[in-house]
Amino acid sequence: MTTSFDFQIVRDPEDFRALQPEWDALWSRSLTPRFSQSFAWCLAGWKTTGEPRKRSLHIVVMRANGRAVLIWPMVLKRRFGCRLATALGSESTEYDSVLVENGPDASAHLRAAWVFVQRHCRVDVVAVPFVRHDTDMHQILSTATAHRVVHTLPSPFTTWDNVASWDAYARSLSSNLRTGLARRRRRLAELGRISFELIDDPAEQAATIDWTLRRKIDWMSQKEKANNFLATQEYRNFLLTISEQSPVAGRLGIFALKCDERIMAAKIVAVDESRCEGFITVYDPAFAAYSPGQIILANCLKWCQEQGLTYDFRIGEESYKRDWANGDCLATTYHLANTWLGVLQLAAATALRNGRQAKDRLRTCIPADSRRRTKARLLALRERLSRGYAPQAEMSLNA
Repeated sequence: MTTSFDFQIVRDPEDFRALQPEWDALWSRSLTPRFSQSFAWCLAGWKTTGEPRKRSLHIVVMRANGRAVLIWPMVLKRRFGCRLATALGSESTEYDSVLVENGPDASAHLRAAWVFVQRHCRVDVVAVPFVRHDTDMHQILSTATAHRVVHTLPSPFTTWDNVASWDAYARSLSSNLRTGLARRRRRLAELGRISFELIDDPAEQAATIDWTLRRKIDWMSQKEKANNFLATQEYRNFLLTISEQSPVAGRLGIFALKCDERIMAAKIVAVDESRCEGFITVYDPAFAAYSPGQIILANCLKWCQEQGLTYDFRIGEESYKRDWANGDCLATTYHLANTWLGVLQLAAATALRNGRQAKDRLRTCIPADSRRRTKARLLALRERLSRGYAPQAEMSLNA
C-alpha cells in the first residue's frame, strides 16, 4: 500500500481545539512522550500565555493516509522586525515539543517536517528549545544549514534501570551527602512532626504554587539572577491552569515538606508515564540550616523510585544535580534562520549575546557585596547631587 502524506498548518484556535482527539491518540503512540508535549499542556500555554501575549498559532500537523503521525506545536511572534516561530507552551523552559509517532519512520517524518517548515512556513527564524542530544531531532537540526546554537547545557537525570533498590542507590551517593542529610533529618525531627506530601487539594495546590513563586522570586533577587518568565502573571496562571488538568497525559505534581503544618520546602514537578521533571524547588530561609531543599529532593527521588519513574533534573549546571544524578545528556536550543532577514537577526542576536556574556564575566570578577556597596554609593551620590543642583536650576529658570 502506498503511503500518502499531507501537511496542515493550524492557525485558528477552534481548529486547534478540534485537534484534541488526534493529538491525544498520537501522544499515546509516541515513544515516552513528555507531559509538555500533550494537548492539555499546549492548550494551557495558549490560554494563559500565547493568546494574552498576542501570539499567532502555527501548529504543523503531518498525516500519513489521514492519520496524524507528527505534530509540531508553535506560535509566531515579532522580534526586532522578524517573524519568530517558537514552541507553544508556557514559554519558559520546556524541552523540544515536536511529537512524533514511534516506529521505524519516526526520523524520516521529522526530516520531512523540518523541510516543510523551511519551505512553507513564512517565518524568518525557527526557535527549537532544549533539544536533547539523544533524540533524532538533534541529529537533524545539528546538521541543518544556516543555524545558530544559542546554548548547550547539561540535562542530568536519575534512572533506576540498574539500581536494585532505594538502599542500593543511597549507598552510591557520597558519604558526606548521606551523613549530612541523616544528621539534618535528626535535627529537623526535634522541631515537630515532619511530613512529605503530594498535595491533591486544589485550594492547597494554588496556595503552594503562590508560596513557591514568591520564595523563588525573592531568592533570585537576592542572588542577582534574572528570569524572563518566573515573575510574570502568565506563568502563575499557567501553573494554576495545568494543575487543574485531569491526569490523562500527565499531571503537575506539587510536593511539600512540612514541619507540623508549616511549609519548609516545596517542589513543583511535571509527571508523565515514564518520568518526573523537576521544575522549581524552594525552601523557607528560616530552615536553611537543615537543608530542606536537599531533604525534599531526596524524598521526591524515593517517591520516583517507588513509582518506577526516571527523575529528570532538567536543564542547568547546578552542582547539586551532580551529587544525585546517575546519568546525563546535553540539551541544545537552536535558532535557525529561514530567510536573509533571519540571518541578519541571528547575527545581531549573537553580537548582543556576546556583549552580555562579557558583561557577566566582568561582574563575576567583582564580589557581590562590593557590587551592592558600589551601587548603593552611586545611588546616594546621585540623590545628593540632585538635591544640591535642583535649587540652582530653579534659580536659573526664575532669573
